[in-house]
Amino acid sequence: MVTFGPVPIDENFQPLLFGWRDFAYIESATRVRVEKFAIGLVVFLGLWAAWKLATPTKVQVLILPLWKGLLLFAGTLIVHELVHLFSYPLGQQRRRGLGIWMQRAAAYAYYLGPISRNRMVVVLLMPFAVLSLLPLIAAMMFGIDTPALAFVSIWNGAAATIDLHFALTFLRHFDRHTEIRNDGGVVWWRSARIANSSIDIGWRD
Repeated sequence: MVTFGPVPIDENFQPLLFGWRDFAYIESATRVRVEKFAIGLVVFLGLWAAWKLATPTKVQVLILPLWKGLLLFAGTLIVHELVHLFSYPLGQQRRRGLGIWMQRAAAYAYYLGPISRNRMVVVLLMPFAVLSLLPLIAAMMFGIDTPALAFVSIWNGAAATIDLHFALTFLRHFDRHTEIRNDGGVVWWRSARIANSSIDIGWRD
């Protein structure tokens, strides 16, 4: 299913009745910006150094014609979101899909339902593993010299900054019993131990 515009809203979702809390209040906006910048910088430079020092690609890592670079970057973002999509629970085709938000020149994958913390972390990390780490490992093992592959690996890593930050934040704040869901671009969380309860769950370490 393809959606055009913002992240869809589940009209049947009533967070305040079932113990859901808004994720936005967990950390300050300043801390989030600093952490995202730090993660993005470390990932970008780390991948760049790895391709340069550990593969035959060496210094040619980012030397590509402009048109080819733009085409590869756009294709990488689409595949990135497809990997997210197929990482969501199977058998829920009507509740998951791809979105294209033209006003923000963005693509996204979505799932309209609760997901365990551990499954959400897998969903968030999968594109980084598939598109950034696997090509690097293959190049190191088999001596692959392909600047285009290095480009995909490095820039996908940079694009995965938000995913990596969310994954680390979920692991830092929530235990394995926590459920997470995205509704209209707003991230909600609750303890699965009291799912379908109207109890206010409060803060969980």
